[in-house]
Amino acid sequence: MPLGSGGAGERPAKLFLFAAASGGGGIVGRLATLFVSADRGVDLGAVGRALGLDPSTVRLNGHFLSRGPDLVSSVTWGSLLSFFASRGFPSGRSDHDAVVVQGKSAATQGLQFLIWKMGITYLQEESQVGK
Repeated sequence: MPLGSGGAGERPAKLFLFAAASGGGGIVGRLATLFVSADRGVDLGAVGRALGLDPSTVRLNGHFLSRGPDLVSSVTWGSLLSFFASRGFPSGRSDHDAVVVQGKSAATQGLQFLIWKMGITYLQEESQVGK
């Protein structure tokens, strides 16, 4: 994927992503595209949302990237994709060369929170009934 330097007026490049099987019931076999700029940090929140995965569990081609509280890494897209290309990993140039993304399904995470929240609400309501 030929990403430029990200200079003024440069259009973002299209990156292909593929959700692979992972240990948390993640979505399998889903293909998505994301527009990225070479000089921008890797936005793992955007990657997770594009594939329906919990952004805090996202791994790209099996690699975990450190991320800030905003889910953006200090590693740029340009340097990450160059690293992948130099090591023979998929680098997102096409749907046949899509970056493999692993992570837990966001729906599963949301459902677990909802069940927990509903349990708390139920316990609070039940404790009020006896008064």
